[in-house]
Amino acid sequence: MVSASKDAIFVIDLNKHITSWNKGAEEIFGYKNDEVIGQPITILDHLVNFNTLVSIFDIDKIIETKTITNVENVEIDGLNFYRIVDFTVYPFFDDIGSVIGISAIVRDRTETIKAKKALELSEIQMRKLALHLDAIREEERKEIAFIIHDDLGYALSAIKMDISWLRRNIDKMNKDSIEDRTNDMLKLVDVTIQNVKTLSSNLRPSILDHFGLIAAIEEQSREFQRRTGIRCKVNVFPDDDIYIPDKIRTPLFRIFQEAQTNITRYAKASRVDINISYYNDLFVLEIVDNGIGIPKDKINSIDSFGLLGIREKAKSIGGNIFINGEKDKGTTIRVELKIKE
Repeated sequence: MVSASKDAIFVIDLNKHITSWNKGAEEIFGYKNDEVIGQPITILDHLVNFNTLVSIFDIDKIIETKTITNVENVEIDGLNFYRIVDFTVYPFFDDIGSVIGISAIVRDRTETIKAKKALELSEIQMRKLALHLDAIREEERKEIAFIIHDDLGYALSAIKMDISWLRRNIDKMNKDSIEDRTNDMLKLVDVTIQNVKTLSSNLRPSILDHFGLIAAIEEQSREFQRRTGIRCKVNVFPDDDIYIPDKIRTPLFRIFQEAQTNITRYAKASRVDINISYYNDLFVLEIVDNGIGIPKDKINSIDSFGLLGIREKAKSIGGNIFINGEKDKGTTIRVELKIKE
């Protein structure tokens, strides 16, 4: 592959033949000096669109206007290279002011334009991701509100009614009746406590804070297997405890949760393996399923919000993310992160 390191500068005469060709021109266009000197400018027409080339080097127009011409974002499409360049074409004159030739400066703008497009794409992705996260957040708030109102609200109202009933009737009741009534109340309290624990765990599992990331992933995997029926196994290397700083513990756990959500929604998998390792300061979290795989165009799609969220979480803690999928052979999500104890 040809790589450009500096501006191309070349000269053509009024017959549109190349008379000078510098090293930068060799690097941008791929022709050596002795291959183009004396050749018509149309030698470049298999690299540059013919109509564009003719328009840039319109001798009659240049002689008439005697002005400098700038043409931006011209594509150079070679056999094994592709560039986007800017042409600056200007005439030079003899002593009486007549045009005697044309000089051209060609600047390689490929990397700048690629960076600009990447930035624009990133901005679009971030806007879409922000809207997506807002929608998810509202959905979660609605779900929590329903749980609090319907489950906890009902349970607390029922307990209040039972207490009020007991206060009114306790003098009229025998021991067995009081015991039956209070047992029903205790069962309702137990159910309410369990609902509160479930709600709290869904928001943030306490095991993550009390016992660390590995324990939280193992607990979440057991719950995932119980809920979905998908076999889920956690492998930790080495077997001893891996130190994970508090500030990166939560993002890693959320990456794991998002991967599980994607598996539930799309993978059609029957098995998931979670491989966690730590060697030479490199922490690796790998989630592998045996599902239908993910098409390559979906991996980097601006509409794949789950994967986009995973990437952003990994980036926020200085990690690298690798996502690979093969049709009918499953998907692998791998997070690598340098951690020094």
